[in-house]
This record gives sequence, structure tokens and C-alpha cells, in this order.
Amino acid sequence: MKIIVDLLFIVPGRNRGIQTYVDNLLPELYALPDVDVLCMTNKVNHSYYEDELGFQCKVTSVGGSNQLLRVLYQQISMSSAAKKLGGDVLFCPGYLSPVFSTLPTVVVLHDVNFRDISNTVPLGRRMVYNILVPRALRSVSAVIAVSQFGKERIENTLGHDGRKIAVVYEGPIANREMRGDAWFDVKRKYGVRGDCFLSISSGLAHKNIKRLVQGFVEAQRRAPGEEQLVLIGHDRGDELSAYLDREGFQDAVVATGFVSEAEKIAFLRNSIAYFFPSLYEGFGLPALEAQSCGLPLASSKYGSLPEVCGQGATYFDAMSVDSIANTFLELRQNGKLRERLIKAGYENLSRFSWKRAAEETAEILRDAVAHSGRPLQFEG
Repeated sequence: MKIIVDLLFIVPGRNRGIQTYVDNLLPELYALPDVDVLCMTNKVNHSYYEDELGFQCKVTSVGGSNQLLRVLYQQISMSSAAKKLGGDVLFCPGYLSPVFSTLPTVVVLHDVNFRDISNTVPLGRRMVYNILVPRALRSVSAVIAVSQFGKERIENTLGHDGRKIAVVYEGPIANREMRGDAWFDVKRKYGVRGDCFLSISSGLAHKNIKRLVQGFVEAQRRAPGEEQLVLIGHDRGDELSAYLDREGFQDAVVATGFVSEAEKIAFLRNSIAYFFPSLYEGFGLPALEAQSCGLPLASSKYGSLPEVCGQGATYFDAMSVDSIANTFLELRQNGKLRERLIKAGYENLSRFSWKRAAEETAEILRDAVAHSGRPLQFEG
């Protein structure tokens, strides 16, 4: 079976969540003995996938900076190009797939954020997704969701038959070994004094960072401590900086902006606990990253997070600053709770595997070929 993978949508560093999905799933697909994988890339990401990651790739004439041109190529030329390359099935791991395809097609919908939390999605992307995704779903052989929550949102929001949606979980990120003095270097670089709590996310509203910071400040008021809260992935911004200045906690919250993978792992391995306050997640890979690094996990109850975190997290009401503050204090003071969460986190990881995700994805792709592009039906 020859799988053609549509990677036109990826611009390295810009599609971080989906790029992480692709970068971890595809090596496992390549490792399967009975499949041949060929990626169709744009001019910007081609060297990354062919030279750095060693994927077998075919570069298209499309650049990476113009979303409209990438979408037009996918809709007009992708299917015929994939067929000319000898493809048996087209795999689209990034929301969009051709509305009309001459090949059996399987698409991954990681969530339905362009409908559920549309104010966080750029207008152009939102318009494209709202026009093309529902239409393309009518012709695909199968839809893959990355969680049961995601499946339910696809069914309820887009009206797609749930029997035609398969759930394939993502896997934990493999962490590189680091030299012994890395944590000292990272702390000095970012101004971390000692112990810290950690959260990694963008600054989008549904990530709920404002309430997280307010909960941390409230916890520090109730029981002052030397711990800091480290926010990875974005700057503090004017509003958050003004709030911390006004409350007198300027140095208590460190916003690092973008960090390297090695620096991120250093934080994950050396913090007190990880906080995941999001109000909407299609999967929630950072939760598995925290658990794989032996970091106690505190999580929101929204979206897919209870499904993914399982028994390996303590949960708080993400809409309540008081609940968040109580969780900070409990994790600071209760060593037995931290130990229990670390153990439960490792146990929870056994439910997830990129190898298993690749095997399940390949099986869906095989079925799509065997059924000549007719919609598949799944149990449950």
C-alpha cells in the first residue's frame, strides 16, 4: 500500500501542535513493513522533512507562506498528483482534504476549534475551514479524531455520522537525554531563582493563562513562598504585566516566550508540578509530556483533558481562581500527593503509543483502499 501524505499545510514552527503530531506519527508509519509512505511538501518545509527527518518526499511548486495557494493546490491538484505518483490512498493529517478526490482519502480532524472557539482562530483560516471541511467530509473514506471528545464535537458540531469517525490517540513525546548542568544554565538564562510551577501554551484566550496567574498570585498571598510560575510559549503581554505590577508580584511569574526543545525538557524535569488550565483541547499533548518527565500534573476538567490525563492528574475548576489557588497550595505542601501523581502519570502513559497510533492509522488506510473509497464504519 502506497500512502501519499499531504504536508502542504505545515510551515515549521508555525503549526506546532499538528507538526508535533506529524513528526511523531510518520516515523512509525515508515517503520511498518507493508507500507510505502511518500510525503508531498511545500518549498518551505521540504528540506526539514527530507533532509532533517529523512522522510521520502516529493516537493510541489507551492511556497509555504501563502495559505490560499496551498489550499488551492490541495483542492485542485493534490488528488491527481497523488494518483500519478502511484498512491493507493491520500492521508491528510491537518484538517483539510480535497472536496473531490480520485483516491480514497482519510483526514485527521484534531478538534473543531474553528466552530467551538472560533474567536481564537484567525479569520482567514476560519473562513476556509468553515467552507471546505464540511464539504470534504462528504467524500472522505474516513475521519480520524484524536480523542472521544473530538469525535463527539465533530459529530455534534459538523453533523458527521459518528460511525464514520475513528478515534486514534496520540502518543507521548520521546525526550532526549540532557547533560547534567543543563538545568543550572536554563535557570540562569530565564531568571528562575529556585523551585517553580510550569505551564506551556500559547497566549490564546481559551488557554486560560490569566486565571492561572491570578490563582498563583492568590496562593502566594495566602501562604507566601519563594516559588515562581513559569509560562513557556508566550510573553506576559501588557495586560498581564500591568496586573502583576499592580499586585506586587512582578518577579513571581516568568514568561519565557519560545524555548528550545532541550530547555523545555529541562523545565519539565525540574519543576514542582505542571498546570494545564485550558478551557478547550482536542487532545492535550503537554499533559503526556509532563507525565513522561515525571512531573505531577494538575489539570482543567474541560475538553479532552480528563480523557487524556486519566487518573494521572489532580483536577481543578479552571473557571475558578479560588480552585486554582487551592491546587497550587496543595501541590506545594503535599509531598505524598506529588508522589502519587508521578506514579499515576507513568501508569497513564501506558494507554498511549505512537507505534500503536501508526498501526491503527495504517489499518484505517488499508480499509479505505479495500473499500474503493466508500465511507468506512467503525464500532463504538
